Amino acid sequence: MPGQSITQLITGPCLFTYRGATFRSKGDVTLDMALETFPIETGILGQVDERTREHPIKLHFVPDGEWSNLSVLFPYANTPFGDFVTPQRQVFSIASNIIYSPSNNYLAGDAVIAQAYGGTITSGLTAGTIYYVHPVSADAFQLMATYANAIAGSNPLTVSMGTGTTRLVTNNPLTIQTQAGQLITYLNAAVVQMPEIIGSAVATTLGEVTFEAFLADGQDWSGTNSLYTQVSNPWPGDPTFNPANILTGEISAVWGALSPWNLFFTKNGWRVRFAMTLTAEEVDNVGVITRRLSNLVVTAHAIPLGIQESDLQNALYLQGTNAGRGRSLSAYGNNLNLSAVAGNFGVKLFNAALKGGPEMFSLKLDRIGELTWVATRTYNSGVPQPLFYVGTQAVS
Repeated sequence: MPGQSITQLITGPCLFTYRGATFRSKGDVTLDMALETFPIETGILGQVDERTREHPIKLHFVPDGEWSNLSVLFPYANTPFGDFVTPQRQVFSIASNIIYSPSNNYLAGDAVIAQAYGGTITSGLTAGTIYYVHPVSADAFQLMATYANAIAGSNPLTVSMGTGTTRLVTNNPLTIQTQAGQLITYLNAAVVQMPEIIGSAVATTLGEVTFEAFLADGQDWSGTNSLYTQVSNPWPGDPTFNPANILTGEISAVWGALSPWNLFFTKNGWRVRFAMTLTAEEVDNVGVITRRLSNLVVTAHAIPLGIQESDLQNALYLQGTNAGRGRSLSAYGNNLNLSAVAGNFGVKLFNAALKGGPEMFSLKLDRIGELTWVATRTYNSGVPQPLFYVGTQAVS
């Protein structure tokens, strides 16, 4: 029996890039590639075959804790329900090579594929071709032929309206650079689970994030580069890493203007969680081509200090004025502002309502247990407002 060489073993970490951001993991990284199948059965022989239904690709990791690239990790603060995680945006008008498309949420360098629906495509663009976005405002942008030009804001394409409807389908690539010298690029990826936020002096700020890769827009399984590419690429090192960017720090909280909620601290920090409901958009010949954001619930959890039994009872409206079955939580919400004492961390749950938590009668436990707040939606002239905000400054 022949021996085995250690060269048969492939190990090592990796770096990720997505929407212009570089991410490092706190620990191991998992790339799930298990096929989803369905059985072929007969009444006489039982299962005679198993066939592929879907090839889901999901990447899970815990970021190292750098409080940066927040618009990349938390992209759904302003996303309307029903929108795709790989969104499409319509070209409404063009003036001086600037394309107008309201509330597009593009970041510099975002990759889009132009597609035409009836008539001719926007002049200057080719259907099925990848272009790169340079935002001009929240509602307007230019398109460039290269990522570098989009970042620099140089050499915008000359474009004008066609006779049909042109839509730009977002196809942002996720790259995985392995220390072993391979560069794997998934051509169309999106965040499908935003990371939990951990606000504490003794823990790094982010929980696990999940990305999912989809087929490139307009492609099917048979395409050579329909899902990913893989090439040899030497490990470039990580010259931009600075451990000072990994944030930990004491967090103060403000929930409304009344004492004791107008400034309080916690027993063991904060956890802010994002419960996302995604609906698969599936077609028969290629399967899942994207997912829709169907719902989002944002909650914050902490054991507050300095809160008395009566403070909790009053804040929950258990009896008296404003109490009652069917009471709207939104009607009595306040913004919950979480800020690092150092001022470099800001998280806000808009119009947060207290849902409650336990009171403990114990020799070992504090009287007030872990409380839960939930962000509730408000509307301005019928327009839904965000549920949350994350940023690099204290919030007020």
